[in-house]
Amino acid sequence: RVGKQRSLLNSAPSAHSPPRIAAPPPPPVSLAVVIPVRNEEGCLAPLVQGLLRRYDSSICRVIVVDDNSTDSTGSIADDLARRNPKITVIHRENPPGVGRALREGFQAVPPQVTHVLMMDGDFLANISEVADLIDQAAEGYDVVFGSRYCWAFGFYGYPYLKRICNRSFHLLARHTLGIKVNDLSNNFKIIKKDVLAACQFQATDFAINAETGLYPLLAGATWCEVPVKWVTRSASMGNSKFHVFRIANSYFQVLRRCRRQRAELEAHIAGK
Repeated sequence: RVGKQRSLLNSAPSAHSPPRIAAPPPPPVSLAVVIPVRNEEGCLAPLVQGLLRRYDSSICRVIVVDDNSTDSTGSIADDLARRNPKITVIHRENPPGVGRALREGFQAVPPQVTHVLMMDGDFLANISEVADLIDQAAEGYDVVFGSRYCWAFGFYGYPYLKRICNRSFHLLARHTLGIKVNDLSNNFKIIKKDVLAACQFQATDFAINAETGLYPLLAGATWCEVPVKWVTRSASMGNSKFHVFRIANSYFQVLRRCRRQRAELEAHIAGK
C-alpha cells in the first residue's frame, strides 16, 4: 500500500523540447537502528547480531537503549558494543518508558545517517523482513511501515483483545484524521532522519509508536506499507511489557493531540 506517490509524466517530449535530464538516483540508505529494551536478555544478542550479519553494509549504527533492565540485558548490550564499534549502548535510569527510551535513542543518531529503523527487542522473526523496508526506503519514501495488516496471515499467536484495540485505534485515526495506513502503530518502521528530527514526540510509554506513525504523516510525509508478520514470544524470550488496559488511554491521547494540531494548522492556513 502506498500513499502520496509521485506523479509520472507519460507524454513524449516534442521535437522542440530540450532533452530531459534523468534525475539522479537517491542516495543509498544509511541506517541507524534504534532498539529500546527492558529485560530482553534472551533476545537482544541474536537480534543485534542477526541484523549486522545480514545488513552490515546498510547499517551505520545500532543504538541499544537499555531501559533500566533488572536482568542481564545491560551487560549483554555492553559486551556486544565492546565487540563491534557500530553498536552504541545507552543505559537509562528510572522512570522507565518506551517513549523515553526511543527519544533518547533518536537523539544519539549520528549525522551521517539518512534513515532510522526502529524495532522492538523481541523482533527476531522480522530480521529477514528488514530488507523489504530498506528497498522501499531506497525508493524515496519518507516513511516505510512494517504492516501486520497487509495480508491475511500476518499473525502467529496475536492476542485477540490486542487486535480489537488496535483496529479500533486505526478506525478512529482514519475517521478523525483521514489517515489510511493499516498499521501505523507497529514499532517496525523506517523514517528519514530529517523527517523524524522535525517531529516533537511527547508520549513516555508505548503510545510513542503511534506518534512515530502519525506525526510524519500529518506533516505531509510520503509513505508506503510492507507486509510483515507478528510472532508471539516463546517462553525463552521472557514476558511482554505491553498491557492493553494500562496504556490504552495514552494512545487515545495521541489522537486528541493530533486532532488539535490539525485544527490549529487548518485555522492558521485559513487566516492567511
